[in-house]
Amino acid sequence: MFHFEIKQWVRVLARFCDYCLFYLVAGAITLSLPYFYVPFFYYFLAVATPLLWIPFEAFFLSRWGTTPGKALFGLSVYNAERFPLSYKDAL
Repeated sequence: MFHFEIKQWVRVLARFCDYCLFYLVAGAITLSLPYFYVPFFYYFLAVATPLLWIPFEAFFLSRWGTTPGKALFGLSVYNAERFPLSYKDAL
């Protein structure tokens, strides 16, 4: 049996919210582009969202110390000196 703390579930929910927001934005952008209107593109986008999100998450963490999903739950990521991570460290 696994033992999880509440904070871990909040982090999972924050990550899920980030993925959902990113998928909605990416889907809205691609709806305006006629080149991407193929039936399987959105299945590919759903599978690729976690990989495509990585550079955006690193940017958010290096710039503001949080992502939209983390901000929604009041979470942030800082280094030992209480400064946001560098882009390289966030990756």
